[in-house]
Amino acid sequence: MTRVLLAVIASVLAAAPVRSQEVSPPPPVRIGPAPAVDEAATARYLADFTRLCLDTAGERAAVRAAVSAAGWGEVPADAFQSDEAVDLAAWRAPGGDGATLLTSASRPGDVADGLIVRTCILQPAGGSAGPRSRLQATTTTAIGLPGTPSGGNVVWILSGDARAGFRDERAAFAAAGSAEAGMALGLDRPILMLTLVGADGDAGLALMRLSAE
Repeated sequence: MTRVLLAVIASVLAAAPVRSQEVSPPPPVRIGPAPAVDEAATARYLADFTRLCLDTAGERAAVRAAVSAAGWGEVPADAFQSDEAVDLAAWRAPGGDGATLLTSASRPGDVADGLIVRTCILQPAGGSAGPRSRLQATTTTAIGLPGTPSGGNVVWILSGDARAGFRDERAAFAAAGSAEAGMALGLDRPILMLTLVGADGDAGLALMRLSAE
């Protein structure tokens, strides 16, 4: 997990210089009427991700409370395992729609300076988050900040929260000069790295939180 995180951060730092008012290009225009189900599915997926991952910052106790309130069912721990993470947990959406929520934390000592990396990933059932371009546009609107293309993904680097407002931390990461130095920002304040992953028809969102606790 840490190796993947470093690769994503390094690719962001290697991108073009960040301008505070940079605006992402608009998504491609679809010819013909867009099915209303696309918009509803994307809004529903983003609402779930916001409630379960963004609002909880991936903290397992907060996630547990949120999924319990939403009626998600926990997957037995013996159904999965990893040598690169601890505190692994997974839940499936109610109603059998196939969506799965996964959370984990880095192992103690795996990340320099005592940083802890927590992840919260909402894997939608095939295509249930709607088209990738719509998910990107809707996420950008919800966050209030543009993302950065990175290795086929789109990344938002943030601090703050939805209640107080998010702060764009891309310039701070770029000024840090290296992936390791950028990660160290998490010692001063929790850093949220939100990533849009997957191709059209299989797109979803993943959250990584860098912090001292």
